[in-house]
Amino acid sequence: MKEEGKLRFKGKGHYVIIGWSNKSKHTMNELLEIDQQAKILVIDSLKNAPFEHERFSYIQGDPTDKATLQKANVVAARAVLVFTRDNEVNSVAADGQSLLIVSAIEGFAVEMKTEIYTIVEILKDKHISNFKHANVDEFIVSDEALSDMMAKAAVDKGSSKMIMELLSSRSGVDIRKVENCDRWTTYNDAFEELKKVGANLISDGNDFNILTKLEERIPTNAELYVICSPESYKKIAGVD
Repeated sequence: MKEEGKLRFKGKGHYVIIGWSNKSKHTMNELLEIDQQAKILVIDSLKNAPFEHERFSYIQGDPTDKATLQKANVVAARAVLVFTRDNEVNSVAADGQSLLIVSAIEGFAVEMKTEIYTIVEILKDKHISNFKHANVDEFIVSDEALSDMMAKAAVDKGSSKMIMELLSSRSGVDIRKVENCDRWTTYNDAFEELKKVGANLISDGNDFNILTKLEERIPTNAELYVICSPESYKKIAGVD
């Protein structure tokens, strides 16, 4: 029954991936590499689990069905990632299906009086406004990301290799979010302390102009991101 995806998942803090594809498989492998404690659960209509791993679970069902979402325990998930199928050519149908799925998830969250963090792959940027109305937390525009990287590679040759390495766990470093610390008053306080443990402070949310505002106070709602190795991140998090 577990292999057929018919058993209820009782864990929490897991990553739920909706839609099995080459893209979602690659994402799953990256999650398992980046987070050594990550538990992955895939929801799809396949008759049997598409993957075997001690930290992998499978639920067979319709992701727009509340019973399926309950079985996957999405209310206790760390994040829910919605993917389109491989080689999808009809962007309207694909994004429409993704919108239907994420709307069901957000509706279920409201019913359960909780919040579910959703990340959705979108094929066309013109559909972004529809997903914003569905309270999606983050969306990745496939066509736009590819086009941007191709353009950057053409202007600054080799830049795409650097970006791909940074996004991959193979590089030995990751982009990680760090908690704002009470002893940091200015961005420079954070920059200098993080530098000592091998972490490079690169942004506050989408603002990458940290170096031009080092003497400014860090707002209470700051979202600080660094580039660092797993070892440096453990030092930041206070993990032995």
